[in-house]
Amino acid sequence: MNIITYIQENAVTYGVKILVAIVIFLVGRLIAKGARAAVRQVMIKAKIDSTLIGFLGNLVYASVLVLVLILALTQLGVETTSLVAVLGAAGLAVGLALQGSLSNFASGILLIVFRPIRVGDFIEAGGATGTVRDIQVLTTQLTTADNKLVIVPNSKIMGDKIVNYDFLGRRRIDFELPVASDQDAFGFRDKMQEVVTANKRILHDPAPSVQVSGSSKADAKIIAHLWVNAADYDGVRASLEEELLRQAG
Repeated sequence: MNIITYIQENAVTYGVKILVAIVIFLVGRLIAKGARAAVRQVMIKAKIDSTLIGFLGNLVYASVLVLVLILALTQLGVETTSLVAVLGAAGLAVGLALQGSLSNFASGILLIVFRPIRVGDFIEAGGATGTVRDIQVLTTQLTTADNKLVIVPNSKIMGDKIVNYDFLGRRRIDFELPVASDQDAFGFRDKMQEVVTANKRILHDPAPSVQVSGSSKADAKIIAHLWVNAADYDGVRASLEEELLRQAG
């Protein structure tokens, strides 16, 4: 039997198999997208964190798509056992080659599940400081105060100390202001207390503290501890610094 005869006799059979495999893939892809959308919708209604919604949605999509590919390849005559063995061997090889990435992946899962940081939080972690812009599977993106994008591997964040300034909802503003030798320290304290009292964004619980410190007039200073909502921190600090500079002048 020559090649042409073989093709003529089996063209319809293989053509149908290829067509069915394509249909399985296309329909399966639609199902995968639908499953991802459904999972996202359910989690949105449950008010789950947006980072976790995106991650789990993509995980569901990828899982369904892998199953669809296996079904499509099985339709083409590829044995499932052999396919699973090949995928397992490939997974092992990729795992060995991407140990660092797997560490980042595992850390990403921990970040998403336990949520020590959230999108919008101002943090210090992994040798970087900034506002969390996005938490991805392998990396976390931070935006610095001067609008630079810093991409930190998740393993560095989970393997280091995390300082989350916004997690508890409140932040403390600390001031330590030297008092000139010819200036009345207590009078300056009273002026600062007036400035603090007039600022409606400074919280009264815990109560603000404005004290004179120093063992002599030469080393007198004003020490203040003020609590604000985390979202107001930068604005309140800037306005206080401006007002205190005006008072000092």
